Amino acid sequence: MMQINYFPGRLRLRDPALRDEAIRSAALAVLHSICPAADPKYNEKTGSVLITYDPDGVPLERLQTLVPALKKLRQKLAGYSEKKRGDILSDIAQIQSIIDSWKA
Repeated sequence: MMQINYFPGRLRLRDPALRDEAIRSAALAVLHSICPAADPKYNEKTGSVLITYDPDGVPLERLQTLVPALKKLRQKLAGYSEKKRGDILSDIAQIQSIIDSWKA
């Protein structure tokens, strides 16, 4: 189950799926698409990612369009196993395509 600790400008995500390098890399690529100045740091011991960012640089109104896709992804992250990797990566790619459409 994804644990999220949030304070404006600081976000920590902890989930077993983040230990999977392919999933973590894809998720961080999405993060950089949303907020290029974000500074993520992965902690291998805890399997968590600490993200620091400028809260004024995040397009909150656009993030609302991601909510349905993020809910779908969150369901697949629950009870993560390598068998779910392809489906999870597919959902992350879908989120990236939504973000890419913002630039069009």
